[in-house]
Amino acid sequence: ICISFWWLIPESPRCLISSNRHKEAAEILRKGADIANVTLGDEVFHDTIPLSQVDEKSKKTEVYTFVALFRTPNLRKWTINIFFNWIVNTLVYYGISLNTSALSGNVYLNFAISGAVEIPAYVVSIFILNRFGRRWPLCLLLLLGGVACIVAFFIPKNISWLTTTLAMTGKFCITATFGIIYIFSAEIFPTVVRQIGIGMSSMSARVGGIVAPFINLLGATWAPMPYVIYGGAAIAAGLLALLLPETMGKKLP
Repeated sequence: ICISFWWLIPESPRCLISSNRHKEAAEILRKGADIANVTLGDEVFHDTIPLSQVDEKSKKTEVYTFVALFRTPNLRKWTINIFFNWIVNTLVYYGISLNTSALSGNVYLNFAISGAVEIPAYVVSIFILNRFGRRWPLCLLLLLGGVACIVAFFIPKNISWLTTTLAMTGKFCITATFGIIYIFSAEIFPTVVRQIGIGMSSMSARVGGIVAPFINLLGATWAPMPYVIYGGAAIAAGLLALLLPETMGKKLP
């Protein structure tokens, strides 16, 4: 089904304009205007007003690829750090979500709670982003979530409610960091490679999503093993987050 989108979805006019393919971009804009029943002014397509801000004939625009993310030492370190953080966030997020059946109590109730904690987690992440910045909240939430995951399965079975509470605390923290890492990554990557950086980060995160179900299978050997791995990975990512620059209140690179 996705392959059919190639013929159904038009190319991005912004992308065409940046590639100096103005005629194709104008044609797509006209089609879009017809579908939306909107009239575009002649000045949009006037020859004396270029669709791009740079005259491509007089100045060549450098094309940036994902290789640019590793070109300088600082950006290279930040890129690898961010990629690892995305992998860990996805690993722990999906790992806990898919492993709620290992918790004591009603499976359906545990799953419902696991989903419900995401709402306050995202609300809290918005508040702390505006108040305390990006780096320290990301670090502390990953550390707290990691410790909660590790401790959860070493709680005596007669107080199983505490195990579930700690596991949900881990899910709360990792959900909040998921919201933070999106903003943090976009502010760290320079403008010319920002889209590539976010795209590559999201792609690397799929590694965590792929591995998570297999880590859950380790619970058959030793029940606490999955949560120990999730907790350890979250703690490592939290400590590495301290190596990233704070971006709150700073100009975008």
